[in-house]
Amino acid sequence: MATIRDIATKAGVSSATVSRVLNYDNKLSVSEATRKRIFATAKELNYTKYKDKQNKSKGRIAVTQWYTENQELEDLYYLDIRINAENALYRYGYEPIRLFHNEELNENEEIAGTIAIGKFSAQQIDKIVARNPNVVFADMDTLSCDYDCVVTDVANPVKRALAHFIQVGLTDIGLITGREETSDGQREITDQRTKVFQRYLTEKGLYRPEFVFNGKFTVDSGYQMMRKAIKTLGSRLPHAFFIASDILAIGCNNALQEAHLAVPQRISLIGYNDITLAKYLSPSLSTIKVATGEIGRQSVRLLMERLNKKRTLPQKVQLGAKLILRDSSLN
Repeated sequence: MATIRDIATKAGVSSATVSRVLNYDNKLSVSEATRKRIFATAKELNYTKYKDKQNKSKGRIAVTQWYTENQELEDLYYLDIRINAENALYRYGYEPIRLFHNEELNENEEIAGTIAIGKFSAQQIDKIVARNPNVVFADMDTLSCDYDCVVTDVANPVKRALAHFIQVGLTDIGLITGREETSDGQREITDQRTKVFQRYLTEKGLYRPEFVFNGKFTVDSGYQMMRKAIKTLGSRLPHAFFIASDILAIGCNNALQEAHLAVPQRISLIGYNDITLAKYLSPSLSTIKVATGEIGRQSVRLLMERLNKKRTLPQKVQLGAKLILRDSSLN
């Protein structure tokens, strides 16, 4: 079994750095490129923090990720959910079977249940449940379909972010967001942050559809959307932007720096997710902190209730999120 030292040697960093990255040490100052290289190396070496070969597994649990491996490394949000789910499964004595984007189990593989991470179409859900009905969906609200799920409260923290802008006198507020669809292309995902943004500002009489820019959830898309906003709006460019992910915010910040538009003096920014890099951007990024690790752990807890306590009534766990104000929105 791979060790932290093996990962450190292959990734070209110290063992201490590997340990702190894999344990999500928020006090560690390390570049996102190094962080991704460590996670990629850990995956390549099949490293698992809690695995103990001497303990016999109680069973196997499928951990189904809607992303590809490369997409997961580009957006650490879902990687964090998966790693915490897998580690929790080992602590309960179960062995996770990792499945990425549209991968399927062999017909003869037996599983005790599934943790499904991300967004899935009705057809994909039917296929997952048909294999084993003990399923928990992480980051997708499936309670109306009678399936367990763990989600994050989106509405309240987004409203708090927008209220902060208004409170400091910034009433021309833009949105940078992204479109997503299920991995089988059967369903476009409605972004809840966009819906809350539109509804809240409409109620305040402040919604401006020309201030909304929609692309993909990538750094480059964030960069391109902000460049488009700067070019098309000119002097009407909003003084505040809510950005639907920190990954997008990185690209937006790059475009603003390139255009010599100061943050927050000219434009205030608030992102979403609170990835580790957010606090190290220049200026540091205000954002909404989502408890991604807890999503993974709570998903496993719900699954254990089904397996060990024989619970049949579907449950939904909704976790709170916290607005963190940093330099990018403090005038």
